[in-house]
Amino acid sequence: MFDLSIDDIRNMTSASKRAEDRFACQRTAQPTGRHCLLFADTVYAVSVFALFCLLVSAVVVYYLHVQVTVIVYAVLILSLLAAWLAYYNNNIMSA
Repeated sequence: MFDLSIDDIRNMTSASKRAEDRFACQRTAQPTGRHCLLFADTVYAVSVFALFCLLVSAVVVYYLHVQVTVIVYAVLILSLLAAWLAYYNNNIMSA
């Protein structure tokens, strides 16, 4: 009747685990109404953004012959900015 694979079950359990983590996070939030940001969400957002920056920087280095150290520093700064924005956006949206 139902055709569920092991991957479907894993996806459902990991999604419910993330929902439980978010609920537990919101229950233990600060009294100011701000909710905590899950560490995994921040790592995921920053790593995707950093990979995008590295891809763009590889194109810039290849075509414009810019020094690689400048690109590395730019990626680090932009990754820190992305982490701050993810934290700030989560606090604004969940308040």
